[in-house]
Amino acid sequence: MSIEQRTANNRALYDTREAADYLGMSKSYLEQLRVAGGGPKFKVIPRTDGSQGKAVRYTRNALDDWVLNLPEFDNTTQAALRAV
Repeated sequence: MSIEQRTANNRALYDTREAADYLGMSKSYLEQLRVAGGGPKFKVIPRTDGSQGKAVRYTRNALDDWVLNLPEFDNTTQAALRAV
């Protein structure tokens, strides 16, 4: 694990890239989950610098809770049946 990864793992809030890296998925897939639903809970933080938009952030607890609540399988057949 790189110094950057260790530093990111100790942060209170993760941006989308950091959260995706922590979960081992692409940033675009995490963004898709955020739009469609079914992904980890996130916070929307207003920008204070006067720029438009808001910052999306994830807490480590939200990321860990999401992973812990994913279904578990004994084999790939079970996983395939669950996906249908």
